Amino acid sequence: GGGGGGGGAASGKKAAAGSAVAALLPPGSSAADVALVLARFRWNNFGVTDELGASPGAGVFPVGALLNHSCWPNCVVVYEADAARGLVQVIRAVSWIPPGGECRHSYVDLLSPTRGRQAELRASYGFSCHCPRCEPGAGGGPGLGAFSVGGGGGGVTGGVATA
Repeated sequence: GGGGGGGGAASGKKAAAGSAVAALLPPGSSAADVALVLARFRWNNFGVTDELGASPGAGVFPVGALLNHSCWPNCVVVYEADAARGLVQVIRAVSWIPPGGECRHSYVDLLSPTRGRQAELRASYGFSCHCPRCEPGAGGGPGLGAFSVGGGGGGVTGGVATA
């Protein structure tokens, strides 16, 4: 819908991007292959945020892209400037992670209610979360009180909220 001709320019940009991606794929790749590559690229980008939570840019960080989601995260992703390497993605533990344990961070705003987090995950990433905060009847995991801004290191610390 919308009229006014603006959609034509947007469609043209999407078609040009699709053609550029198609040129990088093996001969015989389908439109579905192109769509899948673009979706994977979008799913694995990171909005680079500043200390106020604003996202002035995005980046591709292959190690960070290996992290899975949880609404009960055990790590956070932050960005630091490094004189030699430029912008560096740093993954910080916010709770104990046993040796060999999986690092999980939240892809969505943890302050959103469960229904909102689930809707955003389905729309943006194509899955539903089944962590302790999201599963009905599973005790709900930690509440908002479990996550607090720490002193000294300026990081986020996690704990288990008790009622």
